Formats: sequence, C-alpha cells, structure tokens
Amino acid sequence: MSQIYLIRDQHDRFLDKSGDWSHGEDARGLYRSNHKDEAINQMVELSVKNPELRVRIEPAERDEKGLPKITPLPCTPQNDCEEVANDDQQSLLSTPEEQQTQATA
Repeated sequence: MSQIYLIRDQHDRFLDKSGDWSHGEDARGLYRSNHKDEAINQMVELSVKNPELRVRIEPAERDEKGLPKITPLPCTPQNDCEEVANDDQQSLLSTPEEQQTQATA
C-alpha cells in the first residue's frame, strides 16, 4: 500500500503523533494512518474536543522509507509561525530605538 492518510487543520498544519499541530518539517513525527476509517475516527475525536477546529483528511504517497511525501508549510504570519510574525512586527516599528526596546522586552 503506497498511500497513507494525514490530518490537516484550517491553517494547513499537520497533526503530529503527540496531538499537536506542526508545519510538517519532520515527516517522522506526523500522525499517519494506513486506513482512511482510522483517520476519520481521529478527525471526529479532534472535532469533539475542539468544535471550532476544522480538519480534513489528506492522502499522501509514501517515500522509500515509508514516510509521507509532503511539502512542509512555509513560515508566514498567516500560518502562525512565531519567528516570522515577530520579525514582521519588529519591522513595523518606526525607529531603531523602538526596535531595540522591543527586542529586549
């Protein structure tokens, strides 16, 4: 079987094995299922715990090691990547003094 199933949220992050959401940079740690019905059950459990969560099942091909072939989500402020969001926020500050004060806070 060359296809596996992953779970993604409304921010295009992947569910990992610990139940957290990641950008997919570590394919070994992602939640994956060989069977679609198992992924559906996991999706239902997540939705019961957090009704605002919008998740979907995404099929993926396996690589030669059996890991999902995915393209990690790039860091952008829209997908909640903190480092980029903090850098963008600092660039909005008007003076170098304000930037220095914000960096040390």
